[in-house]
Amino acid sequence: MKSSCYSPGLLALASLSTTFAIYQVTPASAQCVMNDTNIQVSINGSRQTTDRTNQVRQGSTGNCVGNSVSTTNVQSTTGSTDRANQQRQSNQQVSGGTSSSTGMSVAPVKLHQNVQIDVYNPADRLRR
Repeated sequence: MKSSCYSPGLLALASLSTTFAIYQVTPASAQCVMNDTNIQVSINGSRQTTDRTNQVRQGSTGNCVGNSVSTTNVQSTTGSTDRANQQRQSNQQVSGGTSSSTGMSVAPVKLHQNVQIDVYNPADRLRR
């Protein structure tokens, strides 16, 4: 009688192991991601806004899977009564992998964060 108690358990275990043998898990892969973060800050005694540029080029050689690129920039100017000038150029290039395990091949995700801050500090006018 004890053997009959094990029969349903063994049958369930055999069924479960067969299921895992049929459905093998394939490794995950993601599309490429390109990220650019820029922060430009000016704290000074000028009442004029800062003259700024932030030129970002993000390119890829076709579709891409499994790679990433990230750039971060911080520019700050302080302590003047003259108009500040902040210029930036960034070039990113990513490539690699033509298709994922799912068979999909897509263009990279491109992310841009551009923070530009002007703070007027009247105390800078007293420093002369």
